[in-house]
Amino acid sequence: MVFKRVKRQLTPFGQMFHRRGPVGSNLLVTKNGMRLRLDFPRILKAVRVSVKGGKDIVTFSGDVHPKPLGEGVHGMAYRLFPAQEAKFVERSSEAQLLQRPSVVLKVYRESLAKKERPDGFTQFFANSMVYNYLKNLPSKMFEVRSLKTYFVSEKMLVRRFINAPTLGESLSILQARSKGRMPDSELGTAFTNKQILDFLEKNRISLKKLVAADDELIRLVEQGQKTNFGTKFPIEHDANVGNVYVLGKTLTGKILFTLADQGKNPVKGIADKLRKGKAF
Repeated sequence: MVFKRVKRQLTPFGQMFHRRGPVGSNLLVTKNGMRLRLDFPRILKAVRVSVKGGKDIVTFSGDVHPKPLGEGVHGMAYRLFPAQEAKFVERSSEAQLLQRPSVVLKVYRESLAKKERPDGFTQFFANSMVYNYLKNLPSKMFEVRSLKTYFVSEKMLVRRFINAPTLGESLSILQARSKGRMPDSELGTAFTNKQILDFLEKNRISLKKLVAADDELIRLVEQGQKTNFGTKFPIEHDANVGNVYVLGKTLTGKILFTLADQGKNPVKGIADKLRKGKAF
């Protein structure tokens, strides 16, 4: 992997690249990302975001074949890999043989006011802190699994595709079934309603247990919010039903969740703090 005119630094999360200059930029390639042996500079160059008429326009080069997954307040999500993006693999024979997962590329909005604009580093940091807080709480009705993030920049974040329905989709489909009528339209973009219901039935997840786990999750993250989830930096969680995924059940019968896209508000200078080891 070749970067020009940048400062490289090893951090607990992976390798950080800092491009110095009037408009500095940062890139974190995590330990998981380094194992993938992808050509990250090429991926960054393949995506462009601009603002026209107050709207965010995302364009991709001919190398990228994204599937739109939806738009949120802070960004737009796309699904990439594995077969179409073979051009992004580094040229070594070892890298060519590695199997790569499907990933989600989130592109952050430029049209938001600066004070409202979280970037990839804010959400990477917030996800890490919310996950660590929840993981260390005893006696929960649910367990949490961490996200696998591969690389982070100010303008985008790439993580493993979560092959599971969201909490919102799961609740909606189970509530509809309890009333004897399925939704007229598809609830999500990644899975059909039938796939969502089959997944929940296969894992024996009932509406009653899912509602109870959701209630406890919200209560716990609101408690954690009071102490910024154990950090000195302000984190505003965003554990709504669209950012929580239902992964199944643990061996002990607890519902297994993972949380994405935490951190509503930007944490000022968080990229530099991560690079300098001052974030924890």
